[in-house]
Amino acid sequence: MKTEIKDIESYKKRLAVEVPTEEVQPYLEKAYRKYQKKVRVDGFRQGKVPLSLIKKRFGKAIQADVADDLVQEFYTKTIEAENISPVAPGIILDVKYQEGQSLKFTAEVEVEPEITVQNYTGIKIEKEIVPVIEEDVQAMLEYLREQRAEKNEVQGGAEKGFLLEADIQALDDTGFPIVGQKYEKHLIEMGKPPFGPDVEEQLVGIQTGEERRVQISVPGPDKKDNRPLTQRYLIKVHRIMEKVMPALDDDFAKSLGEYEHMDQLKNQLKENLQLQRDKELENTVRHRLSQEIVKRNDYSLPPAQIENTLNMMFEEEQKRNQSDVNKDQFLQHHRPMVVFSIKWDRIWHKIAENESIEITDEAIEAEIDRMVKSSPEQEKRIRAQFKSDKAKNRIREQLLEDQVLAFLISESKIKEVTRKPGKKKKSSIIT
Repeated sequence: MKTEIKDIESYKKRLAVEVPTEEVQPYLEKAYRKYQKKVRVDGFRQGKVPLSLIKKRFGKAIQADVADDLVQEFYTKTIEAENISPVAPGIILDVKYQEGQSLKFTAEVEVEPEITVQNYTGIKIEKEIVPVIEEDVQAMLEYLREQRAEKNEVQGGAEKGFLLEADIQALDDTGFPIVGQKYEKHLIEMGKPPFGPDVEEQLVGIQTGEERRVQISVPGPDKKDNRPLTQRYLIKVHRIMEKVMPALDDDFAKSLGEYEHMDQLKNQLKENLQLQRDKELENTVRHRLSQEIVKRNDYSLPPAQIENTLNMMFEEEQKRNQSDVNKDQFLQHHRPMVVFSIKWDRIWHKIAENESIEITDEAIEAEIDRMVKSSPEQEKRIRAQFKSDKAKNRIREQLLEDQVLAFLISESKIKEVTRKPGKKKKSSIIT
């Protein structure tokens, strides 16, 4: 077998393969004899048809079948011999074969391109420092109050701020119900999204068992056209409840844990919020840094790799939701994220290789122990979940990426910028 490999693109190779007739002929003779055993020809018993007649009548078809089988076999042998790792099945472009001659074919195959990663240290980047303020703590306290509010059923008409357990039926412009858009026993908080103050006014005074038609204005799909759209609903109330919020006092603090007074709870909330915010801003730095490194080391991906990944994501989405999902919209929405993820995955693995960053088995076991310590009641489940090599490899990959990002941050020039809460600007690369 003779093979010639040409790089067509950074991610595509063309294979020109020639299989000498002495290698092809045994396959062809075997096919003739196999055909001879099963073919029926008038005047001959089955299995006794002369090979010369078989070749004369059926030779072209048999040769074509043998050529197809050999192309697949020698294509596989070629990619194995040349250490080619396709990201998708190859495409056979041309096949030439006549008995007594060599079998020749060409194929194209997409592979992961070889990449060289550089310029990933010394990057200047801003990191936001956003302190937690009293308003943040108060907002969290209000959220906790909401979670522990009593819902007392009341008689009579609904008032502003009440809760309604109701069926919601979407209506078309003519007032007829829209099939498939009915939500039973849905909890509505009057005045709160998705039904805001306008709908609250329309629902004030509604009684248990009563139906009312309401409408709400929403932004239109065309950003250039400011005309809003009107959505219509039929609401039938089953229960009316009044929400009674607990007082923000020391008893409330004690109900949430080992807190003696409100100030102790507020201090803990402030500390927790700051830890959460710092982690979010750290993740922003990591993501922005990875984007910059991909930008500095950009390369072309095999189209088939992108499409295969998108199609797998779409199939998983369908299984999870068990509902109709617009495939074109799904693929268009997720394409940029998929392209970035594939590129970043290759790049950070290359950086780990360049910098000799590795994760030991001891580090993996330590991570499993950390998970167990955080949820001791789930120890058996956690240890069983990560018993297989495949599961441990997932931990290894996550820890390895974390180590690579920690290295990149340590090698970057970080400028911390304190910003007031409420500002939208995030960490950015300084050019």
